[in-house]
Amino acid sequence: MLLVCVSRSAHVHPALMARKRMCINVLLDEQAELVQAFSSSLPHDERFANANCENHTAFDLPYLRDAQALFFCEVDQVVEAGTHSVVLARVLESRAIDAVRPMVYVDGRMSHLPSSATA
Repeated sequence: MLLVCVSRSAHVHPALMARKRMCINVLLDEQAELVQAFSSSLPHDERFANANCENHTAFDLPYLRDAQALFFCEVDQVVEAGTHSVVLARVLESRAIDAVRPMVYVDGRMSHLPSSATA
């Protein structure tokens, strides 16, 4: 199971609540530009324009081919909490690359783990 908090004002919220499936992409430390595109109010096509995306045929979900890790999930439960929906998702399939360089959000900015933490 994975837990994801989604703002109810986010553009993706209505689609996620209707579809009940999602792909969680864990980005590499060098993919910060994708955070800007996907967290903006850009139209759907513009968000995906610079992303190296493919579609998982069995789940009909887009995913970032170059992500650190992928989790294809089905929504199991949703709990409303303030301005967000807390989504409990059952992992149907996962994938990861060997290199461990995930992007992290610390102190209000994008960062990466020190190399000693990933060894």
